[in-house]
Amino acid sequence: MTQRRNTTAATLARRMWAALRSKPRVWLDAPCRALLAPLEVPLPDNAAGPTLDVVMVSSEQVGLDGRASVSAATAAAVADCASDHTVVVSTLAAARVLVTALGPAPHLTATRVILPQCVLAVQPEGLVVVELAAGVSAADLQQRVKPTLYISSRVGGLRLAPAAPADDGRAT
Repeated sequence: MTQRRNTTAATLARRMWAALRSKPRVWLDAPCRALLAPLEVPLPDNAAGPTLDVVMVSSEQVGLDGRASVSAATAAAVADCASDHTVVVSTLAAARVLVTALGPAPHLTATRVILPQCVLAVQPEGLVVVELAAGVSAADLQQRVKPTLYISSRVGGLRLAPAAPADDGRAT
């Protein structure tokens, strides 16, 4: 329980950085940039064009099909972009991690949902736990969310980027 409480914005930021640090063409919304700022890593300018490596946005609602509520500005900015690695970062409190129905707000469909406690892959069968933070079990996570989560046969620990910017492997 204590370790779960210690899962912080810094851990979330390190997991986000691990997902995008080697990708040359990325698009980040303002909340994601703010989460990454304490890491003091060189954030790329938002790329434009039809194909991006990673689109990373913050959302407060994520449906079972991966549809996530986003602002109208975010939806418009990435409307014509194709990305094989679309990522949605949810900054929800643990008790409200996922919802099953979304309202009429603009949406973006995610392939991954990064949470402080885990990473979920959006699959045809539903949301699949593929990474878990230290001290968090799949059973603990399932108790906190409404929809049934599936557990990958290869679930691993949360992949985190190094804490020190000098160790991130990127040229500056």
